[in-house]
Amino acid sequence: MGEPAIAQRMLSGASQVNDAQVADCSRLGVFQTTHTIKWDTPVTTGTVVIEAADDVAYAGTWALLQTVTFSGTAPKQDVVKVDGSYPALRHRVTAPVLDGSVTSRIDAST
Repeated sequence: MGEPAIAQRMLSGASQVNDAQVADCSRLGVFQTTHTIKWDTPVTTGTVVIEAADDVAYAGTWALLQTVTFSGTAPKQDVVKVDGSYPALRHRVTAPVLDGSVTSRIDAST
């Protein structure tokens, strides 16, 4: 791996449907990103999706890349690697995070 291209917190204490955060990757030159989804105690259910678009301000339906659904016992972390060069990446809650919250981040190197 080379120099860090992005290391950004995305969701922060999110729990409501459509809570979202976007990362601008348009000029970073990365071809793989790592997404960490951290489920806090005492989460019992919830879903976060990783989506892509050609612009951070895109107002239409973003392309679904990965779905991360909570299972098991909190606290826990899920890590997802996404291949591809996308101008904009978004983490969005699509099913309520019950009894707690979720925090996420994106990392990539050039």
